[in-house]
Formats: sequence, C-alpha cells, structure tokens
Amino acid sequence: VIIDECQNMSIHELKTIITRIGHGSKYILLGDTDQSDKKFNGEENGLTDALKRFEPFAKFGKFKFGPEDSVRNPIINEIMKYYEVPKK
Repeated sequence: VIIDECQNMSIHELKTIITRIGHGSKYILLGDTDQSDKKFNGEENGLTDALKRFEPFAKFGKFKFGPEDSVRNPIINEIMKYYEVPKK
C-alpha cells in the first residue's frame, strides 16, 4: 500500500491507517516533512512523528532523498506558468 502526502496527515490519521495493516502487507509512506500544508494544533504532522517514533524499530526502514535525487518532469515548469500571479 502506497500512501502519499503523509506530511499532510495528523498523527491520529496516520496512526489510524498504519494500525490497519493486513498480514503479508507492506506500507510505503511518502511525503516531504518540509512541505506540510496543515497545522495540527501545535502538533507535528503524522510523517514527522512516525519517523521519530519508529526510529529504533528494525522493521520500519526509511530513505531520505537529497536535492540531487529530485528530478521534476520539464512540463511542470510550463504548468506552473499558469499558476503565477499576474504582476500589477
């Protein structure tokens, strides 16, 4: 199961999802902890919390991409032009 945008989930929301894993299943949690769109009453987002909480748990692996790993499709630059705010 691939769960994207986990940085926009609360701790409770992420806990709800990951505590329902079935036998023989694996979860892949995706997200950028620096790009959370939500504030959770002073709490961290669910992904940041999970990364800290499960640090010592051997069955919970993590991989952090660096800036050199992120390659956006060139069409995104064209798409973003349509979202730019016109200058006055």
